Amino acid sequence: RARRRGHGMALIQVLIDRAAQRGSRCIVTEVHETNLPAQLFYQRTGFEMVKVLHRYFDDGADAYLFSVRIRVTQPADEVCS
Repeated sequence: RARRRGHGMALIQVLIDRAAQRGSRCIVTEVHETNLPAQLFYQRTGFEMVKVLHRYFDDGADAYLFSVRIRVTQPADEVCS
């Protein structure tokens, strides 16, 4: 019922924003090779499939490793030189 309503997109954006505030440079996730809706979701949110993890899951299926680089934001009280 919640699919295609924008909730996931909003959550991912919050995750990316908070990771950037903490100085993270990328976020990675693994997706089951048969989970096409998740693969498309991550691609729409800027993730790229960067690697196949062979026989990653207990059922012997591969996983696709998705990654997105994030821009690190400076804390408001930090002076940039």
